[in-house]
Amino acid sequence: MNLTLHIKAEFDAVFLLNGLFCEQARSIRHSGAQVLYITVLPLSAVYLPYTVKLAGETARSNGELTRVLRLSDSALLLRLLPRYNYVYTAKPADPAPRSPLIPAFFDAVKKNELSRARAMMTYELSASVEDGALLHFFAEFSDIVYNDGYVPAPDNSYFLFDEAGKNALFVFHLKNNLIDDITENGG
Repeated sequence: MNLTLHIKAEFDAVFLLNGLFCEQARSIRHSGAQVLYITVLPLSAVYLPYTVKLAGETARSNGELTRVLRLSDSALLLRLLPRYNYVYTAKPADPAPRSPLIPAFFDAVKKNELSRARAMMTYELSASVEDGALLHFFAEFSDIVYNDGYVPAPDNSYFLFDEAGKNALFVFHLKNNLIDDITENGG
C-alpha cells in the first residue's frame, strides 16, 4: 500500500532520501513495504547529522531520535529530533505548534494543573466541565501534534496520540484567544 510520509524536523535541515538530496522533505509517497533511508543534515553546527532506517512504520536505527506517528490509513508523520554533539541522547520531544495556547492547555491538563488549564478556557466552557471529566477526557493521550496540513481539517486541529501511537484528530475552537469548544474531527 502506498503511504504519504510527512517528515518534520524540529530544526532547520536538508535531507538525503535513499541517497538523493532533498532541500525539503515535507511529504513523500512510498510503498509501506519499501525500506527508506533518511539522512538528516542539520543546517546548524550545534547538531550532528544522522540516518534513520525506516522499515514499514518502524525506525530501525536512531529510534531515540525519531517518532513515527500514524495520521491516517495512508499517512505517516516522521518527527525528527536534534542530535547534539555534546550530549548523546535525544532532546525531549517538543511539539512545534502554530499557537502555544493549545499545547500549553494540553500540558496543564496532563500535569493536573487544572486552574492553569481553566484559565485558557472560556468561562462558558470552564463552567460546563467538571475537573474529573476534563482529566478523564485527556487521560488516554500522551502527545499532541499540530495538523500542519497533513490531513484536510479546520484551523487549530491537532492530533492527540496515545502511548501505542493511535491518534484522534480534534479541533480546538477559539473565542477571544481562549478555548471555547473541542470537537473530534476523525482520525
